[in-house]
Amino acid sequence: MNCEDALVLLKNNLVSSERKMAAEFLLNSCEPSEYIIEALTKSLIDNDKGVQDVISTGLSKLTKEPWNDITSAFLIPYFYINDLKIKNLAAEIIFKIRPKDLNPLIQLFYGINPDNVEFAIQIFGKIAGNEYLDILADKLSHTNVNVRIAVVDAIGNIAENNPVKEDLANEIVAKLNNIYEYDVALRPHIINTIGQIGSKRSEEFLFNIIHNEKDFFLKLAAIDSLASCGNDLSICYTILNMIESVNDELKIIFLKTIYAIANRLDYHLELPDHLRYIAHLALLDNNPDVYGAGLIALGNIFRKEDARFVLSVVFRNDHNIQQYILRVLIINSPQETIEEFIKQFFLKFDLTDSENLDFLSYITVIAPEAPIENSQTLIKSIIKNTIAQKPVYWASVIQYCFEISFDYAENQLKKFYEISDIDEREFLNNIFTKFDINL
Repeated sequence: MNCEDALVLLKNNLVSSERKMAAEFLLNSCEPSEYIIEALTKSLIDNDKGVQDVISTGLSKLTKEPWNDITSAFLIPYFYINDLKIKNLAAEIIFKIRPKDLNPLIQLFYGINPDNVEFAIQIFGKIAGNEYLDILADKLSHTNVNVRIAVVDAIGNIAENNPVKEDLANEIVAKLNNIYEYDVALRPHIINTIGQIGSKRSEEFLFNIIHNEKDFFLKLAAIDSLASCGNDLSICYTILNMIESVNDELKIIFLKTIYAIANRLDYHLELPDHLRYIAHLALLDNNPDVYGAGLIALGNIFRKEDARFVLSVVFRNDHNIQQYILRVLIINSPQETIEEFIKQFFLKFDLTDSENLDFLSYITVIAPEAPIENSQTLIKSIIKNTIAQKPVYWASVIQYCFEISFDYAENQLKKFYEISDIDEREFLNNIFTKFDINL
């Protein structure tokens, strides 16, 4: 088979397997050409999924000029059709090949059908550079609200992915600020986009929303947006001074914003003692950014009253957070915190669930780095609560204690034996037998 034969097969053959073979041959054995790309893009609507998959995968690899531009130009007409599946497939290919020539896409901005205009702008926002921001801004006056929303979102996506000079950023923020005043439907989108632009004027705009906006959800959006663009440490302290004046839902969003900015500036901000309860609230939230801020806000030392809140984060399947928690607990925290944490651990979690071992196993690596009194408190607390609760994984837990310090663990087991009742002594005898310990 040669390339001409493959083209004929792709266009005319009634057998899907033959068309698929022809498409594969054109993509793998023939040099790209406008003629071949046109034939492949026209066959993207083939009723056989196998043929579609081969063509879409092959076209997605045409990332070099001029083939990406040519491919995009042939795909854009699919944006006019009503078949959403094909439209999305064409858009996905264009997103992957990132054409440099965006004029064919821009032409759709001036179409009659607002749905097509909206779709084109959405794709445009994912692949265009900041040199196209002026073209997008001109469409902010479009009569269709969905198109205007798409324009605002596209401006944000472009600004987030491409550095925008301060003067251009300020110009766009000023324009969006004016629109914010009268286009109510665009307000949450404008808040998000201004955060993505991230200029000094963006910060001023968002602060104004936080202070003066009456709509709770818009205020919430502004705080969230400020977390992604704030670059001035004074913002952290300004928000910190406001934090007690808002409800609990806003408090944890404020906290997230404060520590997102502080972390970006590589600054350690210590949460005042009287505000530690806000970190506790954040630790109970399901959003990783929020409970992560809660952990950071507690600082490098956990206190006894922190223990049950920190435990709520332990089994969210993030091994890095689990190790961070144990390091702060065992190496830096007071002994009373270690005791409380271990006690709450055994009370809170399923004593028949051996998955708890994944978390506890980290103590064998971390405890040797801790002050000896802390590692001994850890061993003593684990042994005490193991005897009291008798989890099914007791042998592994005791083994961890032996790995940290065999002599101290053995000594503690014998001490507990002396003060134990009959049931506890029976359990301890099982431990002694398991580990060949003589009384």
